[in-house]
Amino acid sequence: MRRRTPSRGSRGSDMFVTIKNLRRCTVCGTDGAAGGVSDVLFDDAAWRVRYVVAETGSWLHSHRVLLPPEVLGHVRGDERTLPVALTDDEIECERPLDADPPVSMRMEQQIRNVVALASCWVAGFCEPNPANPLMVLTTAVPAWSEALKPRPGDPHLRSASRVIGHHAMAQDGMFGCIEDFVVDDDGWSVRDLVVQAGGFFHHKRLLVSPSSVSRISWGMRAVRIELPRARIEGGPTSARCA
Repeated sequence: MRRRTPSRGSRGSDMFVTIKNLRRCTVCGTDGAAGGVSDVLFDDAAWRVRYVVAETGSWLHSHRVLLPPEVLGHVRGDERTLPVALTDDEIECERPLDADPPVSMRMEQQIRNVVALASCWVAGFCEPNPANPLMVLTTAVPAWSEALKPRPGDPHLRSASRVIGHHAMAQDGMFGCIEDFVVDDDGWSVRDLVVQAGGFFHHKRLLVSPSSVSRISWGMRAVRIELPRARIEGGPTSARCA
């Protein structure tokens, strides 16, 4: 399950795991299985994992909770499990995803708010009142203002599952897409971005250091990499994920 990647330091690569493989893991508390890994939230300034999002409960009554690195163990690749130093009940009581949502979740909620408000206008629930047009003006403006207001939150908190699929933009143009991330589960840092470049039949997976990334744009669905394409394509590659 763990991906063998070229080492940039003295450590071997057996401590590294990809986000896609991590999302296939079962979350195991101290008293048994407690759910599955739904997502990984990372800080795109410090390039560290902030939370592993665990989906707990039944399929009818599931909810997502935030597990900080302090309670996480090392991924057991052969068993596809992520040990957590909490009981099942303690995991259930961890903070919900809504308590610290990533950028994508906040922006998607803002779009839903605008669409819902616009639907009210189209359906006629907010039609102007000829007898009192000022009533519409005073009630509609605050509603639109509230819908367009960005939800407060950390601008650097990103959902790995949402960033996967973003365009990879080099200094001299687009050259591929973000396919995965490589994480060091010893310190829960993001070690590399995996970029798929080339065509469908002749593509390769390239490793890009997070230090080369200057920006992640949710609106453009792009990751800006401050390197020319030739340098990226001449860098280290990653084998296909097991």
